[in-house]
Amino acid sequence: MLKENIEFIKENTKQTVDLVTFAIPVYNAENYIEKTMLSALNQTYPHIEFLIVDDRGTDSTMKIIENIVATHPRGKHIRIVKHPSNIGIGAGRNTAIEQANGKYLFFMDNDDTVTPDCIQKLYDKMLKTDVDFVCGSHNEVEKGKIRIRSNNFIEKDKKQIILSYFDSRKFPSIATWNKLFKVSFLRENNIRCVPHQITEDWYFTFQLLLHAQSYCVIPDITYSYLYCHSLENKSKEWFHVLYRQLVEISGDSVEYLRKSPLEASLKRKIKIKLFTLRLYMSRAVLKPGYQEYITDFLNPAFLKDKDIFRSITLMCAYIFSNMPLFVKKAGLHIVSIIKNL
Repeated sequence: MLKENIEFIKENTKQTVDLVTFAIPVYNAENYIEKTMLSALNQTYPHIEFLIVDDRGTDSTMKIIENIVATHPRGKHIRIVKHPSNIGIGAGRNTAIEQANGKYLFFMDNDDTVTPDCIQKLYDKMLKTDVDFVCGSHNEVEKGKIRIRSNNFIEKDKKQIILSYFDSRKFPSIATWNKLFKVSFLRENNIRCVPHQITEDWYFTFQLLLHAQSYCVIPDITYSYLYCHSLENKSKEWFHVLYRQLVEISGDSVEYLRKSPLEASLKRKIKIKLFTLRLYMSRAVLKPGYQEYITDFLNPAFLKDKDIFRSITLMCAYIFSNMPLFVKKAGLHIVSIIKNL
């Protein structure tokens, strides 16, 4: 298969095609990186720069990559950018946006794989639709089981674009991976991740959909996402960091929305959706040891503006957010019971 793809590339290099930057931020992925890299390098699309962002891990990941650079036929197209220290995968994605030479940018995690025609299919769709970004469909692989996340549509309605952030049945994933972005679109709108965040995709994609005027999803499976980091093995401190960061993301999202030029009625709908998302997060911290974050997620400051007088739902949300903690906990338990019926 590799030899066939190399021949295909040679035959098509005379065609005028746009450069695509294929970015892989890497950190301590020695058990997966060879498979990931070979998957990326096996692309049939001919004009790619492979941008490796080294986030200064402590294992042999970079040695494996350096060996691939030295021996692979596409090794000369691999560029390595090294961070001065470990500053997080989100910072790695920001580095890729700033360093990309391509007209388009594609992100891949350092433990996943892509199909050989991934970039070709996303690029072809980009040329046909001229949207701000194209999403591929994907597989989710966990303990030998495969779930397919697939859809097929073009979205150009501004209201539906931003509301799709809250609809996992429509929008395949809020992750940054498996999407082909226009680099100019990301740079002009200053869309970036927050460094050091565990869930760096959430705020990035919120910014993305607030600014996007169009996007499309193709039904072709182009990416396999590997669930290799079980939450069962995470420490209590890891969860504390996660919940603190989710509180930050909640606040940042509300503030970003307030500054956006969207019409007022659409902003109110998004605020309601953001409150519903905070309710979901609050239910997750009902377990002992984490209930302190309920007050943070259901902070009335997130809702304290004139919009609460223009929406019954926002007014109710504001009143509930001002309730004592025991009332909030009781309300969340009731919501959980209803959800489980």
